[in-house]
Amino acid sequence: MKKTDQQNMGVILMKINKLAIEFLIGFAVILVAGLIVTFFYNLIVYRTSIVDGEWSFRLALILGISRSILRLQEKK
Repeated sequence: MKKTDQQNMGVILMKINKLAIEFLIGFAVILVAGLIVTFFYNLIVYRTSIVDGEWSFRLALILGISRSILRLQEKK
């Protein structure tokens, strides 16, 4: 393999790592925030201490992916 090919692969791997780290951080923060919001919403409105994990997970997945892609595009 030529040196330029190795450098290109290294750059691609670094971008994938950055994207994965951005996704994981965003996913974790959004998931926790979603869990807290659903807990307090259910506590205030329905007077039950139920957490809607399914809704929070879907929201974190969608926003985590879109946030990481947008931040990667923004850095270019």
